[in-house]
Amino acid sequence: MPAAAAAVLIIATQQQNEYDCGLYVMLYMETWNGKNPPYFDTKDVDKYRMNITKRLLNDNLKKAEVETLFENIKNSKSRRGSNTK
Repeated sequence: MPAAAAAVLIIATQQQNEYDCGLYVMLYMETWNGKNPPYFDTKDVDKYRMNITKRLLNDNLKKAEVETLFENIKNSKSRRGSNTK
């Protein structure tokens, strides 16, 4: 009979919204060393979101199309940021 597994409480970074859970899981899976939980903040998650999107899009689109898309995203974020102040 296998030994019972012990529960271990891990203090880890948590998402601050209702939609980034998948990104947090993926980032943990890619950065966890198996012993200590990685630490990252929302800026790291934003960078990871852009990185994973680029990785996915580069498989399907030409580089120029990807760069145009990201330029549009940056411009859109700039406009939204200026509207909220």
